[in-house]
Amino acid sequence: MSPTDTAPVALSAIEELPGSEALAARRRRALERLADLPVPSPELEEWRYSPIDELDVDAHRPVTSRPSGDPAPILPDPVAGAAARLVLVDGFVAHVELGDSAAGVRIAVVDDETVDAPGSVVGVDADHFTVLAEAFSPEPVIVDVAASTVLDGPLVIDAVTSARPHPHLVAPRVLIRVGRDAEIAVVERHTGADASPALVASVTEIEVGDAARCRHLWLGLGGDGSWTVSTVAARVGRDATFVGGGVGFGGRYARLRNVTRLVGRGATGDLRGLYVARGTQVLDFRTFHHHEAPDTNANLVFKGVVDDAARSIYTGLIHIAHEGRNADAHQTNRVVKLSDDAFAESVPNLEIENNEVRCSHASAVGPIDADQRFYIESRAVPPDEAELLVVRGFLADLVTELPVAEIRPLVESLVDAALGARSAPTTPEAER
Repeated sequence: MSPTDTAPVALSAIEELPGSEALAARRRRALERLADLPVPSPELEEWRYSPIDELDVDAHRPVTSRPSGDPAPILPDPVAGAAARLVLVDGFVAHVELGDSAAGVRIAVVDDETVDAPGSVVGVDADHFTVLAEAFSPEPVIVDVAASTVLDGPLVIDAVTSARPHPHLVAPRVLIRVGRDAEIAVVERHTGADASPALVASVTEIEVGDAARCRHLWLGLGGDGSWTVSTVAARVGRDATFVGGGVGFGGRYARLRNVTRLVGRGATGDLRGLYVARGTQVLDFRTFHHHEAPDTNANLVFKGVVDDAARSIYTGLIHIAHEGRNADAHQTNRVVKLSDDAFAESVPNLEIENNEVRCSHASAVGPIDADQRFYIESRAVPPDEAELLVVRGFLADLVTELPVAEIRPLVESLVDAALGARSAPTTPEAER
């Protein structure tokens, strides 16, 4: 269906969303931009290897009303030691909680004064789904962290998708602005009902001010019937540090696109990624790292496990601009296949416009290490258990490097649950 065909329905949805006329006007402009953007297709480089042609975006009607009832039953457990919490249900603000150390943090839905702030970080990197989120996000949120503020625990953002009988679109959108010399850790969890036919188009933008430190961890834990397309865009200032992470376990299809621009001299931008795909899942990670100033640093390390008939995709680009002399940038993706029917794409890339740099990329896809398995089996460990021990060891160092320590026990339990349920069907298709 073409954008022209869906325009009346989309405009009607925009008019039903809350917010001021200024916000509605911005949504209408986004809808106009959407009509000019190419339709996502595996034929486009940014969607290569993906099953995006199986998704009927137009069949998913935007959620325009706040869910009725108490959201508590569908919320994930709180994170121990959290300093603040923001809960979004279907993109609507359901709960905000600020602890004592979060006195320098302000969380608010955009108003007429801040209506143009969302989009300031993602900018030219906006794609079809970020513009879709701009058009249909019901309550875009801005998190401001005042200069020199240091939180004693993470800000937890829970983006929850409720169960609805029909295909629906939810678009949570958050802009985080970290002031000069401030420090914050953020956990962003995406969860949803297993059987709900949802499309989640989320956008998180992070502005890291000069000399600030921000750690951010995205967790994709969507329901088995969901499609999740997330963008995390960060702009990192002079002598500032951004350490991002992505953890993927849930969803029929889950995609995380990290766009990091190191715009200040001495900026650092690291990423860590961990994923376990089973059944017929597709987990898709795309990283775009831009070094636009001198003396910048980046280290990207991803590890994944694919089993059954699952697929993983990793494509990464490190771009060193002409101004990026003395950049030190490295990326690695390693994938273990536990099934002959599993498949992994791993494509790291470098684009370098300055000769005074240190850059590398590495990629490896294959079965588990046979020597390690043999060694463990020689200690009277059954073959299946030996294989699981090797895989846990493969992922263990990555778990310890995830940027938010408070969430590591949860990730360890998710790894154990996924590996412990090996070959169990995760979707109706896999059961047939």
